[in-house]
Amino acid sequence: RTTVASSLIASVEWNEETHQMKFIGVKEASKPMERTKEVYEEFVNAESVGKYYNQKIKGTPAYSNVPPVEAEF
Repeated sequence: RTTVASSLIASVEWNEETHQMKFIGVKEASKPMERTKEVYEEFVNAESVGKYYNQKIKGTPAYSNVPPVEAEF
């Protein structure tokens, strides 16, 4: 589990066995999402994980497993 600096996302996990990324929201946890290790690395190393989430994760096919997050960045 990697802690990130975000008002929406508390931490991110990568499961090497299942190749799934899971982020833990400040208020609630998400379900695992099918993502690549590259996306996970980009996400945890982004200057703003909230912006990365809104630009590259929200609205994509695997996003259907993710609860909605509403915020301005």
